[in-house]
Formats: sequence, structure tokens, C-alpha cells
Amino acid sequence: MKKLLIGCLVLIVGVPLLLVLVAVFALNDTYSVERETTIAATPVAVHATVGDLTTWPEWSAWNTQKDPEVKFTFSEPASGVGAVWEWNSPGPLKSGSLTLTRSSVAEGVHYDLVFEDGGREYRSTGSLVFAADGAGTKVTWTNGGQLDGVVEKLFGLLMDAMMGPDFEAGLRGLKSRLEGSASDEAAPDAAPGDGEGDGAGDVER
Repeated sequence: MKKLLIGCLVLIVGVPLLLVLVAVFALNDTYSVERETTIAATPVAVHATVGDLTTWPEWSAWNTQKDPEVKFTFSEPASGVGAVWEWNSPGPLKSGSLTLTRSSVAEGVHYDLVFEDGGREYRSTGSLVFAADGAGTKVTWTNGGQLDGVVEKLFGLLMDAMMGPDFEAGLRGLKSRLEGSASDEAAPDAAPGDGEGDGAGDVER
């Protein structure tokens, strides 16, 4: 009777645990986050902004509003392949860098991204690519990386929810910046309040 009870206990505890372990090891060892929006500007204008790293704190979500203590530094030049944007903070943004690996109107902007937290480095790659869309430009922002080990695989399930909102905010900021500039150039004498809305628009998942 005792052996039967032990056997039942092993089945009750062991089978669910085994299923959990199988599910964990079956998780993807990579992750990808993607958002897109359409901006009323030419691909050339979009690239001119995105390809200049000094503009990123002005339109992306990685800025002093999110982390007032962050300090930014930029390479010279701050555009083109090899350009680097670095930041350091005791706050939410921690430390990290973004290095351009490709940059052109045709290919978009590709980068290597490093976040440092607690003595560990988290590396990923990303891109913002541009495609003509009617009178505007569709901008697609993608970021992805490798997940090593069980903990990182579980963490990978949260990456879209964690990074997605930052990408959405960044694309809204980019859209507002470029469409505001285009509006200013088209109607420099327009009185404040003549237009409607803030030009942020929607960011698609």
C-alpha cells in the first residue's frame, strides 16, 4: 500500500513537472519584436533623421524623460556605418550602446544594440527599414536576439510586451517630428492652431 501511494505521488508531482520542463526546452531560442507605421515624408527624409544618431534621444523612447539621470555620448561623425551612440545611467536605461552597421535610403538603418545591467551584457540586432507607401513612407522597426538558457527563454516570452511599447512610442515620435517638419516647410506662415491633431498617428503591431 505504501509503495502504491508513493507511486501515485510521483505521478501526480512528476508528470506535470516533466511537462513543464519539456515545454520550457521547446521554447524558441530567439526572439523578435516588430512595429511599423506610415509617415507622410519621403524615404530620403526619414533616413536623414534616423541615420543621424544625435536625433534618437529627441524622438525615441530612450530619452531624458524616461530617465532624467541618463548621459548620452555620440561618436564623430554620428551618422554612417560605425557611428556609435552610448548612454550611462543609474536609472532605468542603465548602460548601453547602439552601433550602426548599415545605413542607406535603400537598406534602411541596421544596428547592433547592447544593454548592460547587473554586470551582464544583453546583445541584439535591429533595423528600421523604409518603403515608399503612396505619398509617404512605411517604416518598419525590428529588433531580435539570441536566448541562451532556460531563464532567458522564459524571459523571451516577455520581450514583445517589454520592447514593443518603446518602439511604438519611438515611431510616434519620429512620425510627429517628420510630419511636423514637412508641415512647417510646406506652410511656414501658418498660424498656430490652424491644423488639427498632433500628427502622431497609429503604430501597427
